Amino acid sequence: MKELLIIVGCLFFYQALMAQNWSEWFRQNHTQLLYLQEQIAALQAYQATQQRGYEVSAEGLVVIDSTATADYDQHATHFAYLRRPSAGVLNDPRIAEIDTLCERTSLIADAIEAMGPLRSGDGQDWAALGAKIRRAFDDSVYSVTSRLAEVLTAEELQMTDADRERSIVILRLEAKGIYAQASATFKEFIEQTILP
Repeated sequence: MKELLIIVGCLFFYQALMAQNWSEWFRQNHTQLLYLQEQIAALQAYQATQQRGYEVSAEGLVVIDSTATADYDQHATHFAYLRRPSAGVLNDPRIAEIDTLCERTSLIADAIEAMGPLRSGDGQDWAALGAKIRRAFDDSVYSVTSRLAEVLTAEELQMTDADRERSIVILRLEAKGIYAQASATFKEFIEQTILP
């Protein structure tokens, strides 16, 4: 009996020590299939999320490309604006005034040169002096008119309309100063040329 008791005890321990029996083995396969199904579902969800991420990235790249094009177009328009004066600047009445002052200064300079040979005596070369004065005024007039042409000609300078307006004001003041100087010089030349 003792042997029988030992055998029953061993069988009990054997049953307790045995990790899985046939029913547990088949239940484990079923559990593994359930886990695999859950993993497949998670992978499908991950793939859908990843696919949506790719779509969003592609849309973002399209937006970036269109934004870059729009940005380039905006900058091109701005720089084109800086290269060309507006109609308001081109129709500024001060431009006509500058032209008139420069034209009159040139006429006065020509008159001064023409009066040079009329004066003779006292050892001075009045003709050379008159020519020198004419060249000086012509150079001043050329400087003003060439800078005015730069300000008004498209593609010459990159300036805003406000900068062009400031340049026109400065050139007008210069033209007025040159004209006043030419007039004063002409008056002095007449006074010195008239014979006593």
